[in-house]
Amino acid sequence: MTTYREFHRRSIEDKEGFWAEQAKLVHWERPPGKVLDYRRPPFARWFVGGETNLCYNALDRHLGARGDQKALLYISTETGEERSFSYRELHLEVQRAAAAMRSLGVGKGDRVVVYMPMIPEARVRHSRLRQDRRDPFGGVRRIRRASLAARIDDARPKLMVTADGGSRMGKLVLYKALVDEALALAKHPPSKIVLYNRGFDRAVRMTPGRDLDYAGLRAKAISTRCSLHLARIERAVLHPVYVGHDRRPKACRRDVGGYAGRASRASMKHIYCGGAGRRCSHLGHRWVVGPPTSSTGP
Repeated sequence: MTTYREFHRRSIEDKEGFWAEQAKLVHWERPPGKVLDYRRPPFARWFVGGETNLCYNALDRHLGARGDQKALLYISTETGEERSFSYRELHLEVQRAAAAMRSLGVGKGDRVVVYMPMIPEARVRHSRLRQDRRDPFGGVRRIRRASLAARIDDARPKLMVTADGGSRMGKLVLYKALVDEALALAKHPPSKIVLYNRGFDRAVRMTPGRDLDYAGLRAKAISTRCSLHLARIERAVLHPVYVGHDRRPKACRRDVGGYAGRASRASMKHIYCGGAGRRCSHLGHRWVVGPPTSSTGP
C-alpha cells in the first residue's frame, strides 16, 4: 500500500498513467483514445475521444445492485422536512424532470439556469439530456436583481428553473419574485420558466405563456422514460458562476471528462474515502465541490 505522499507524487510525475487508472472507475460508452492532450499549455484536454453520460454513472449503473438502497437523504433544518429517495425512485424522478424539459424544447447543448433553494428537486440534475447548467447561489442574502440579470444574460439560457421561495437561517427568500425582477432587466431572458411551488409565497405571480408549474409538467411525464444522451468529454456540463472585483459574473467551465474521471469518482474514492453505497453528508451544495459529490457521482 502506497503512502499519500507517494500517491500524490505519482499523480504529478506520471499524469497520464495515474489518470488512466482513475478513468477505469468511470463507465465509458466509448473509452478515451488519449488520456491527456497538453499541446496548448496551460489548457489541457482530458480523456480525449471518450463518450459517457454523468447521469448514467450516478444512477443507472447502480440500479441492478442497489436499486432499493437509499441514494438521497434530505433533512431540512429550516422546515424540519425529511425525505429520502432510493436509487430507483431517484432514477424515475430524473427521467420525469428530463422528459418535462424535453417537452419544452430543451435538448443537448442547451443552457439551463437553476436558481433554487437547497431541496431535492434542485439535485435532480439535467445531465441526462446533456444540457449545460448554471447555478446562481440562493444564499442567506438574496442576490440583487441586477446581479441575477447579469448571470442570465451571460448564460443566454433556453430555460430557467426556480422555486417560489425558501428559507435561510429563518429568513424568507422569495426566489420567484426576484426572478421576475431580474427578467425585466435581462437582455437575453429564457423563453420558459419552470416553477417548483413550495407554498412559501402565496402571492407568487405566474406569467401566462412563459411560466409553468413543475407539478403539472411532472404529472404529464409521470410514466415517461427518457433515454440517455451521450456527451463527448470536452462538452461543458456545468458552469459555476463567480463574481470578481469588477462585479461581473464569471463562469468556470466544468467539462464532462474532467468532471467524471477526475472530480467525481477519483475524489470520492481517494479524498472522501467513500463510494457507491456509502453515506456522504453534504452541506452547502452550491459551492464547487457540491455537484460532483452529491449529484453526479460516484
